[in-house]
Amino acid sequence: MKSLHLPPYDVQLVDQADGKYIYDIIRKKYIKLSSEEWVRQHFIHFLICHRHYPAGLFRIERGVVKASRQGRTDIEIWNRDGKPLLLVECKSFELKLNKQAVLQASVYNEKLQARIMILTNGLTHFAFEFKHTEAGKHYDRLDDIPFYNTIESL
Repeated sequence: MKSLHLPPYDVQLVDQADGKYIYDIIRKKYIKLSSEEWVRQHFIHFLICHRHYPAGLFRIERGVVKASRQGRTDIEIWNRDGKPLLLVECKSFELKLNKQAVLQASVYNEKLQARIMILTNGLTHFAFEFKHTEAGKHYDRLDDIPFYNTIESL
């Protein structure tokens, strides 16, 4: 798999009859390896090890209904009060991040209402803060992915 613009970690891979699998420390099982899963697992480790998000607050690939169609969020992080804090939409490193990817993540977040939304393909990362103002709902672009201990002060 491709080297990403994320810190490396000790990846656990196994070969099975139908292909390679990568270990997911949140779901505590091996998941079929794809280029998107490679990005998701690296980003999970980045958030835990380098941005200090507690692993117990993660939810992975949760179902969400969007425009009467079922979708799945890649990574959700909830605060200790049970409110959505962060939504991460992962794309394959083979895909460029574009307006359609941002739209998909924002549609998921319309339902979730997470404070921070991140879009990544492992090579490029965009972070946004979701805000409600008198003028309506909007996203402000952040310069970097926030650390867990600073996210509440945004």
